[in-house]
Amino acid sequence: MAKSSAVARPSSGTGSGKAMPMPVSRRRKILRDNIQGVTKPDIRRLARRGGVKRISGMIYSDIRCVIKDRLKLILKRVCVIVGE
Repeated sequence: MAKSSAVARPSSGTGSGKAMPMPVSRRRKILRDNIQGVTKPDIRRLARRGGVKRISGMIYSDIRCVIKDRLKLILKRVCVIVGE
């Protein structure tokens, strides 16, 4: 008996082997309020590092506003420095 080195394998791809053409117009990503990316555990971790033991549940939205305002201030200062 001779062993065959070629083994028939099922095709795993679904296409014809040709690349799909690029769409004419790409969809833009809808921008959302990115400050919501700062999650409750993130805020809690920062507070623990600052020495806070307990955090009220109503404080998270206020902290997000403070973080956003502080970041705007820092970015404004950086833009002034870089622009010079």
